[in-house]
Amino acid sequence: MKVGSHISKLEDKLFEIRDLYFVSLSFSYLNHFPNTQVPSSQNMEQIPICAAIRTLIAYKNLSPIYQEIINNEFFYQNYDGWWKDIYSPKEFKEKKIIAMEKFLSYYED
Repeated sequence: MKVGSHISKLEDKLFEIRDLYFVSLSFSYLNHFPNTQVPSSQNMEQIPICAAIRTLIAYKNLSPIYQEIINNEFFYQNYDGWWKDIYSPKEFKEKKIIAMEKFLSYYED
């Protein structure tokens, strides 16, 4: 498998988890406020509530360096190139791959 393809697949999975995480948080919010209107097209029963918990556990198991990368690249995206004053492009790419792989290993356990 090419490195670029591997990175792309990891990124796609992280963005999917991020989206599920935020939907899960929204669902949790709606459970606390039952009178809130939910769009009829959204089937809330298909949203796993544990997604937010699994995401947080995976995140908390990362070292601070990898937490920063996952947070800034996927969840609360800072400006493009936020890492350039900290890492060389090669170093950042290596750390980002490790961060994604570690996050996914904790998430999927």
